[in-house]
Amino acid sequence: ELYNPTDQDVSLENWSVQYASSGGNTWAVTPLKGIIKSHGYYLVGEGSGGPAGVDLPASDATPGAINMSGTTGKVVLVNSQTAVTGTTPTGVIDFVGFGGATTFEGSGPTKAPSNVNSVQRRPYANVDPAPGKGNAWDTDDNAADFYVGAVATPRNTASPTESPMVPVT
Repeated sequence: ELYNPTDQDVSLENWSVQYASSGGNTWAVTPLKGIIKSHGYYLVGEGSGGPAGVDLPASDATPGAINMSGTTGKVVLVNSQTAVTGTTPTGVIDFVGFGGATTFEGSGPTKAPSNVNSVQRRPYANVDPAPGKGNAWDTDDNAADFYVGAVATPRNTASPTESPMVPVT
């Protein structure tokens, strides 16, 4: 799930989400298209490991076929559809290492997700996600910027946009 925390719509034409294994340097590419509304969401679907409870809403990207690990790996958002290179690619919009990933932004990867827990970006420092809070905290430190908890209902471009965040002071 991507979130646009800005006051402007963002075009994803020719962008991609890419995945590599926790220590890998070969990246699988899922092309993106369309727009993320200001303070809105965009859902990227990948390969399924089978039914695990709740069905996902419709993906905004043509569903990818990447069978991502449910517990460890790396994901990048890129403003290109060309596969990135290396274990720690440069020139990306965002980079998240999760679980046992060997590369990540900041002090460490996010905690490991599972079949009942998902990785969710925090709305602001030390605040756990909840409906209506957005998910825009990005200090380039995966260990601090993400919360791992009960699977949240994924949102797509048909989901309501959220009011701009007002950080807790």
